[in-house]
Amino acid sequence: MQNILILGGNGFLGTNFVKYLIQTNFIEYYRIIVLSRTRLPSVTHQNIENIKGDINDKDMLISIFQKYHPFKVFHFLSSTVPVKSDLSIVNDINTELVSTINLLEIMGRFNCNYILYISSGGAIYGKECPPNGHKEIDTCNPVSSYGITKWANEQYIKLFQNKGIDYLILRPSNLYGEYHQSNFQGIINISIRKAILKEELDIWGDGNQVKDYLYVQDAVRIIWELVSNGIKNKILNLGSGKHYSINEIVSVIKNSGNELKVNFVNGVISDTPKSILDIAQLLTYINDVGFVKLEEGMINTYLWEKKVKIQIIKEGYGFYN
Repeated sequence: MQNILILGGNGFLGTNFVKYLIQTNFIEYYRIIVLSRTRLPSVTHQNIENIKGDINDKDMLISIFQKYHPFKVFHFLSSTVPVKSDLSIVNDINTELVSTINLLEIMGRFNCNYILYISSGGAIYGKECPPNGHKEIDTCNPVSSYGITKWANEQYIKLFQNKGIDYLILRPSNLYGEYHQSNFQGIINISIRKAILKEELDIWGDGNQVKDYLYVQDAVRIIWELVSNGIKNKILNLGSGKHYSINEIVSVIKNSGNELKVNFVNGVISDTPKSILDIAQLLTYINDVGFVKLEEGMINTYLWEKKVKIQIIKEGYGFYN
């Protein structure tokens, strides 16, 4: 049985990915080593081993590779969000960039020759968006430390391909769905959460910002298909191919019978007013996945957020604060 190391496996994307492996029974062929800083696992399985730790702890990483010798690494970790990354740029560099370089060096030392890295499909390209969306070959012009470190990580990962480490770099659009817990990033989940809690939603600017949204269950299915098909040494946009304004997102919530109070506030420099991804290259590598429609995905997200709120009321724990 081969070992896979998943960094951030108990986070939003990581949890959905691990759950997908369980539901499809792919997990029966692997031992999954999950490294997570703080969160307890939301899904469990006999083939999953959870390790609490920080990717910045180089000695701990070495001990993991010494013990488990993973043959693939899935890097789902992100320590910050665009709007907060500029508050401590040196810390952002250390936690996002230096830690990844250390990881790559350790992988080379232990002959682990594959990394899947989740980059960014919005922050990395910058504010100027072509009419038909960003292509992977477009010039990157990030306007936040978050975007810069994501782009820099891509370059170092490509550099280590010269040292025998294959890679797949994915630039996801705005993901939403079950197991989302951030209060700072993810407008769909946050909007639904605000509606459930009957709290006011702050929207930067006028709400006409247009972005690509991808249901997280579509994302994890595509990720595994790409990996299973042996796609490597590529940078691919990961999106739905459709885009909506924030005002349209709010309208979907209101039209479903929920009240949602909106407060328009001044925008921030790190926000991108238009973020559309061209996914033509992605579609050449995957089968017709039948993307979940926005309304359906939002209903599923609402039901999950509602379930979490009920748990909090009954058991007195959670992340709504």
